Amino acid sequence: MRTKKLTNKLFFPALLLLVFSFLFCGIFMDFAISDTYDFVWNWSTQGFINQHIRDGRPLYGLLSKLIYPNITSITELKYVRFITLVFLFSFSIYLYHLLLKHNFPKVKSMFIVILFLTTPFVGITAHWVVLCLAALALLLIIIAGDIAMAAFVYRKEINRSSFIIKLVISGILGVLVLNIYQPIYPLFILPVFLCFINQKNTKGLWYFLCFHLAIYALYFVFYKFSLDAMGLVASGRVGEGFSGKKLIWFIKGGLLMSWQHSFIFLKQNLLVAIRLITGIAILFFIVRQVKTISNNSKVEYVLTLFGFYILAYLPSFLAADTWISYRTTAGVALITTILLIMAFHEIKLPYYFSNILSALVVSFALISAFYNNYYSIAQVQSNEYNSTKNAIRENVSKGLPSSITIIAPKGDLLNRLHVVPFLVTDEFGLQSTTKSWVHTPIVKQLLYEITGQREEVNKIPITIFDNKNPVNDSLKNTSMIVDFDVILKNFYKNKKINSY
Repeated sequence: MRTKKLTNKLFFPALLLLVFSFLFCGIFMDFAISDTYDFVWNWSTQGFINQHIRDGRPLYGLLSKLIYPNITSITELKYVRFITLVFLFSFSIYLYHLLLKHNFPKVKSMFIVILFLTTPFVGITAHWVVLCLAALALLLIIIAGDIAMAAFVYRKEINRSSFIIKLVISGILGVLVLNIYQPIYPLFILPVFLCFINQKNTKGLWYFLCFHLAIYALYFVFYKFSLDAMGLVASGRVGEGFSGKKLIWFIKGGLLMSWQHSFIFLKQNLLVAIRLITGIAILFFIVRQVKTISNNSKVEYVLTLFGFYILAYLPSFLAADTWISYRTTAGVALITTILLIMAFHEIKLPYYFSNILSALVVSFALISAFYNNYYSIAQVQSNEYNSTKNAIRENVSKGLPSSITIIAPKGDLLNRLHVVPFLVTDEFGLQSTTKSWVHTPIVKQLLYEITGQREEVNKIPITIFDNKNPVNDSLKNTSMIVDFDVILKNFYKNKKINSY
């Protein structure tokens, strides 16, 4: 009997290890992504921490100071990505037990966790080192929400001091998460959302929602104080940007992006079909639920459900920044995942058959997510890193250059080379050097890795030309030329490998 219980307890962690091994097998390649090059090279500048304060993430900046000083080579970033996976694994275990705690079916709970792991949000978080702290924030916020929920649900059964202590701990964790990475904080509402799905109303849960908003207010006060104390102005991306148009922006952006699941590289007509299928499944779930509640509560139920979607995207919904990226979709992606799997649970078929349908959907999502992660992130970035490093090494065999000239690459290069079908936001299928802030750090970092002379490398003047400006003859004769397009073209020509 004990052996059977132990086997049952270990089954899901073992399954999770298999899923992680499949989805994230590319994390041990040598690569960095976009901002990571900038962070690795420029972490010691005052502008580094100031920018994070302006963005409302001072704790992110401070914690980053524990990471990047210890990174001397891009190769070492694999250890940071491994730690990120530890955070994501811990979050997955906690999420699974939280679903069971709120009476979700065991098998469906497994599918919910695994399907969430296939989302583009998790894929980019696992591979992009600058998001390693977002993975930590995920774990902290699900704990914070669970603690607050326990306080409010059992407030009549516990003494006042215990109630206050729970709220203080939860509030501190919530403020910490907001100071690390704001888009993660909406997952604080997950326990109350799970309760809503089970009891089909928010009776007794408004105190929790008010507390959740109060943490936002406390964070905002701290944010304004930090800006005033440092004599800084708020970043444009976190300024107030709420308007009626944002509702349409949210539906077209965050909501529909979550309805695509991991199938982000399908052609547009197939993506529309995926969204339609997801929408129909969620509508089916809603119809099944409203049949069991009174007529005067049906509209309230639907509006509340949509309200949870808004709350799950609230920081981005209120901010001035209108750029849509998968880095901000954790909350809406998890809500969509839960609703989709529970829609299968509502089908009037034998229980094992609904599990088979769920397993098929999750299996296709796993295959799609593997492509997203391995081929369009890890392999693309690793190829760029290694080919650029080899090209620079050939140019410094006789010593450091007196100057460097960089030719900025074109953004559609990988598409024209048939390496990826197209790019998805700025996160999948795009080499890092297309970003203007990556040109100088990547070249200096690679020179440092090759020569070990950081101070000397940092003194080398760098000139950057866009792809419309010709390099003048004097620079051609006296400077080391780094043309990212030529480097990658030669690399893929020699390898003769197409990813699709």
